[in-house]
Amino acid sequence: MSQSETGFDFTPPEAPPPPDAVPDLEIDIVKLAGLYDKQCQFAFNDALFCTFLAGVGAGKSHAAMWKAVMRMLRNPGVQGAVLGRTGNDLATVLLPHLFGHLQTLQDATGVNWIRDYNKGAGRLELINGGACWFRPYNRIAKLRGLELAWGIADETEWAEADPDEIWTVLSGRLRAKCPWPGLDFVTSPNGLRGITKRFHDMQIAYHAAAARGDAEAMRRAARYKVVRATSFDNPYLPDYYHDSLRSMSTKRYREEVLGIVQRARQSVFDIGSRHVIDWNWREHPHMAKVLAVDWGSGAEGHHFAAMAQVDNNGRWIWCDETTLDGAPRGHWRRHLAQWIKQHGNPPALAAADRAIPLENNWLRGTFPMMLVQVMESRAEQKVENGTELVRDMLDPFEGEPRMLFARSLEKDAPGSNETAGLLHAMRNLRYKVDKDGQPTRSIKKDNVNDHAADACRMAVVASRNDPALHGGRPLAVVGLGPIGDEDPRDLHPKSTRRRW
Repeated sequence: MSQSETGFDFTPPEAPPPPDAVPDLEIDIVKLAGLYDKQCQFAFNDALFCTFLAGVGAGKSHAAMWKAVMRMLRNPGVQGAVLGRTGNDLATVLLPHLFGHLQTLQDATGVNWIRDYNKGAGRLELINGGACWFRPYNRIAKLRGLELAWGIADETEWAEADPDEIWTVLSGRLRAKCPWPGLDFVTSPNGLRGITKRFHDMQIAYHAAAARGDAEAMRRAARYKVVRATSFDNPYLPDYYHDSLRSMSTKRYREEVLGIVQRARQSVFDIGSRHVIDWNWREHPHMAKVLAVDWGSGAEGHHFAAMAQVDNNGRWIWCDETTLDGAPRGHWRRHLAQWIKQHGNPPALAAADRAIPLENNWLRGTFPMMLVQVMESRAEQKVENGTELVRDMLDPFEGEPRMLFARSLEKDAPGSNETAGLLHAMRNLRYKVDKDGQPTRSIKKDNVNDHAADACRMAVVASRNDPALHGGRPLAVVGLGPIGDEDPRDLHPKSTRRRW
């Protein structure tokens, strides 16, 4: 990367004199901080750009905030930034670590290292003049006014902001001169895209430059450093924590536990022959049932509903479905009510979107014994979170699939403006692609496959806190990606959510 791209002179200048006298102390930060080897590799390296790709529970935030403390101590008189996905992430994750580290430092030295803290402005200054701003980057454009010497950004691959825009804005802020400049990222990987792909490409560029003997290209590529850690690298985690991760899908386990970067896929789900079984719902009248509804809207009226039967082990078998295109709401209501009644006892749970409250209230009034759960919170409405939960059931890291489909759901491909059945939709749902033809993290809304897939996703999210529908224990969401301003462990409204 050239100087013009970052606006930064990479030759370290003389440090400005500190505004206050700082005691001359010798401190073993590694021992004091309790950092294990991979955290040390990240926290103490001098690379201009560094990313800590690590699994959930690997101590990313802990290491990142120790690096922020050392950035301030080694860069007197200049300011950097600690950047979280949202204001809530800053308040509940990053800042407790940062101030906890400063308290640890004070306890060990007897020195109060904080010179000034302005909570309203989101700014901290130490006694040597080293300072940092606290900012969320879910609205990344608001960072454009800052001039920084360094920055540390958390979970960039799981943010709502575009990773490429995050890189452009943050690297463009590195204009202040200091002894130890740099831009750091701590995140679990989420496919070979965004900032992760940038570091991956620079690793390839370094080896290519070394092969042809291009020293200048090697020097530029060497500015990028990757440290990868798994959840198992953290020696401070108890054994039972790792046990809770094994219900993740194989894909999510590789990324969010092992920290392995996987190439982005175009298909959202992998549905193979092991997911399709011979099943007749009429032969299992006493099994618990879950209803998934996607209310059609507009003149096209893509109405869809599907029924799943749940066995005692928490295995879901999608056994029946119904669609109705281009029908008025009243016609769909009568059709849906009759279809539900033919399945015997009403389902234990029905899931639907909150966007059409009139229809949800009708469903509650028509079937008062059935719990109708709608996607209320931002967490529940987050498509990416629900998609991961469905993937966990389809392809768990250990054991057999916990979501299957009756062979009777295999049907011919729908027309261009017809609602696809559930099995066809799950097999053909795709991610959007960018200008280079690479899959993004956004699912394509094609008005054919998305209706049935949405209904399935909402049913899984709505049921996740009900042990009776998941083999005696709720679905685990350890390590699930960001969900805006809410705790990533909460996928239910506050009235019914359960902490893990």
